[in-house]
Amino acid sequence: MSPVVSSAFFRRIFTIVALALLAYALVLILQPFFAPIAWALLIAFLLHPLHVGCRGGWVSGARCPPDYSRSPH
Repeated sequence: MSPVVSSAFFRRIFTIVALALLAYALVLILQPFFAPIAWALLIAFLLHPLHVGCRGGWVSGARCPPDYSRSPH
């Protein structure tokens, strides 16, 4: 290997190893959030039909409980 090829080769290997270590560190940092995110996705998937129905997707006369969080108190 010539010095130019060797330098480019080692630079590429260093970049790949550095990116792999950063990706591993990112997974370790985000790992505590995987379970809550999975639960949130499951709950959103299960409650989506109720949300669509409350927004007027069922019958035109369907009523849902009032949204007290929007009251002007």
